[in-house]
Formats: sequence, structure tokens, C-alpha cells
Amino acid sequence: MSRPNAALQAQLEAFRKRQVKGSETLAAANEARDAKRKTSQSSAAPKKPTTRKPRAGATKTGSEGRSTSGGGGTTTHDWKNQIDTSRPDLPLGLRIKQVLDYLKAQASPQDPATIKAAIERDIALETDLKQALSTNFKVGIDDDGLYFYRPDSNVRNKSQLLELIRRSAAPVAVSEVADAYRGVHGDIQALKIENLIISLYSYDPTLQCEVLYPVDMKLAAVKPVDDDVAALWARCEPPADDEDLNAALMNAGMKPTPRAAPKKRTNQEKKRKQRKQRKLRAVTNVHLLHLLEGDAPTQID
Repeated sequence: MSRPNAALQAQLEAFRKRQVKGSETLAAANEARDAKRKTSQSSAAPKKPTTRKPRAGATKTGSEGRSTSGGGGTTTHDWKNQIDTSRPDLPLGLRIKQVLDYLKAQASPQDPATIKAAIERDIALETDLKQALSTNFKVGIDDDGLYFYRPDSNVRNKSQLLELIRRSAAPVAVSEVADAYRGVHGDIQALKIENLIISLYSYDPTLQCEVLYPVDMKLAAVKPVDDDVAALWARCEPPADDEDLNAALMNAGMKPTPRAAPKKRTNQEKKRKQRKQRKLRAVTNVHLLHLLEGDAPTQID
């Protein structure tokens, strides 16, 4: 039993050596990375601190909301990695989102200079951003060159919202008017409380959200029924079978209305297709092919 123990000890010793070597390599890599980071930070020229108006709707952190790092651009806390949003080399999609979020929070169109002062995005110099905004359906540009946010629905207040719901042939999805203007969700709740609209959740795969219906104002003039009439209506149970229901209607002097949906045929009612007579085309006994032509022979020679 000494030999297996010695072999096991040798393997364990080799494993420990590899572990120590790996730990030393990892520590050396961390030290080199820290030294490189300190060198790059010390060699970078400090930027001039700038003060600007905080963007509306920004997420606040602590008492100041946003903080400047290294005297440079503003660092937002909306992302996990705390991306410096003032960098000109940000991805185009992120820069478009910055402009959209800013325009969405404004009540009036904004000129490029105001946008630059607010979110440090120079539309005149960033040509790719300018081209992308000109073709973005969520961004509008008026005759004076001012940029504004274009929502899905053209409503600006509570009365226009109610008029849109009443004029629409189909129920209005909340997602269609969610970005119409600030306070639209509060107006929706107010219209519900005033019994001017009702809402239901739509499980349509294309919607998957709350939909809004107008309330028919003619129902407001209808007087409520008495309790005994409502109780009688609740106790009334129609026959489950269609034939019994039609017989009850006929006895009451009413003509039954046929169903609009077509009745499904049962398997017995379905006609079976007649099998076509197949002609013999392929034969294996070629030497007997003449037997299939003309009348059948009466005797075999």
C-alpha cells in the first residue's frame, strides 16, 4: 500500500505547485493592470470642469443626482457601468436615445444649441447623429430647424385623448398613447373615475397591454332597474340544449334566430371521395403483355 500512497502524494504535490503558480500569475497580471491604469490616468490631461443644467427626468443619486468624474463630462447612474455620456465616441444608438429622452421631456421644440448645452450632443458636428435624427420617425424638425419629439398619437391634452378614444373604431391601446404627453397616464385614470372610459387587458399577441373603450353616454340617461327585476334576471337560466331553447322560444311566441356561425359537419356527414379506377400501366411480365390487349383468351396453348 506504500506505492499507491506515494503516487497520490506526488499528484497532490504537483497540483499544489500548479495552484501556487496560477495564483502568482494572476497577482502579477493584476499588478500590471493597476500600474497601467495609474499611468494612463496620470498622463491624461485634466478637462475644464463645466456646469450645465441637469436634464429633465434624470435619475438622481444621493443629494446631487449626477456627479462629475475627473473634472470631465457628466457621468449618469442610469447604466450599470456608469458610462460617460459626454464622450463623442459613444455608440450611435445610445446618442440617439439621449436626444430622444431629452426631446420627450420638453414641452416645446428645441434648437441644436439648447440640446448641446443640455446633454452635450453637438448635432451640427456629429454628422452621423444628425443624419439618423433626420430619418427617425420619432423625431420631427420644423421649418426653423427646431427638433421635437413625435409621439405615436397626435393628442396633447385630456379632451383630445377622450375624443380619440370615442372616434376610434377599434379600442385604443395604452401603449399607443403612453408617450403622447406628460401626465397622460393620470388623465387616463381620471377618465376612468369620471366613468367616461373603461379599460380591459388585451391578451392579443400583437398588443399584450391595457385597451381603452369609450362609455356610451346614452346609458347615463337609463334609469336603474328595481332589485326584484335584477334578481329575476339573475335567476333566469336558459336551456343548455339548442333544441330545448328553440322549443321554449316557440312556445313563448318568438322566432328563434339561427346561429351566425356555420355548423360543423360530423364525420358521418362528410362524403368520402370515390376512389378513381387505376389503369394498369406497369407490368413485370413483359412477355405476357399481349394477354392484356383485346379479349381474354379462352384457352392457353
